[in-house]
Amino acid sequence: MNTDSTTTDARLHVATGPLPCAARPHSGLVHRDGPCRCFVGGPAPEHDHRPEDALLALAHHGAA
Repeated sequence: MNTDSTTTDARLHVATGPLPCAARPHSGLVHRDGPCRCFVGGPAPEHDHRPEDALLALAHHGAA
């Protein structure tokens, strides 16, 4: 395992936050663990949690 690239990935993640999935660019999926590695069997992306998602959920369920 190359610890130099792992350390670099960790620093990049801290500096940039969630990164969009390069394999699915228009899906709204992000990688919270660093750059996309989907093409080489890396971890799966997650849905990005946006601040407006909570408001949309409240509006959908009838909360004021």
